[in-house]
Amino acid sequence: MDASYCRSLVLTPAQPTQNKLHSNKANQLNGVGFAGLCILCVCLALCRTQPAHSQTSGPSTLDHDPRFEVSVAELKVSNKVWVHLQGAHRALSAGDLNEAAKQTDHALRIDPNCGAALAMKAFVDLARKNPADAIQNATHAASVDPYDIGALLALATAYNAVNRFPDAERAAQEALRLNPNSWEARLELAKSFYGEERFDAALAELDVTPKDFPDVHLVRANVLMRLSRSKEGAAEFAVFVQEAPHDPRIDAIRQIIAQTAASPGL
Repeated sequence: MDASYCRSLVLTPAQPTQNKLHSNKANQLNGVGFAGLCILCVCLALCRTQPAHSQTSGPSTLDHDPRFEVSVAELKVSNKVWVHLQGAHRALSAGDLNEAAKQTDHALRIDPNCGAALAMKAFVDLARKNPADAIQNATHAASVDPYDIGALLALATAYNAVNRFPDAERAAQEALRLNPNSWEARLELAKSFYGEERFDAALAELDVTPKDFPDVHLVRANVLMRLSRSKEGAAEFAVFVQEAPHDPRIDAIRQIIAQTAASPGL
């Protein structure tokens, strides 16, 4: 099942070095401030429906495999809480942040220590461009439910947003331990490497992130540009333009594409 997403903010990576290809305006887009990117807003742990009998389910025979780890805290989430979380999920996907916050608050009034609800609140904080509160709520969520991948993804995203890249890396790595197939976690890991100027490591993560998602192409484009692989980077920018034609930075991205095309050998 795919995670839903919304447009808000993700990452403010390290300042770029000067590049003879790009103007200062283009550098602001190419190297820093991926504000406005599509980000993950609800992961599997937040949007799946809990069956009524799950509260009494016994331990799984797959408990030794981290991909199938489910916490006791998660199994105890009441159906009433999940109804509100699903409402928050729908509202957040539709961009209705007020309704998403309202539904999340209802869930937390029922269970103030529900990890899934706290993680949802962190995603609402991110959508409202409030990474400090997102970190607080995601940290709380992870403390009460260490197997909630949503909390870890929110934490990685929020840490990337405030340039705490080593912390983002740790959160993303833990999310990948729980689900090695999480492309969202791998994307956040790539962003943390990018922020640390570990461009080869970032590209290696993106190489095993096959998801056809606008952010993957945009981050990959930025990484390739920083590795002086401008033609490849421009091609990734072009895919982003095609997949996210209404992004507010499209004109600046098109300018980079045109500059690259006009610069043979780069």
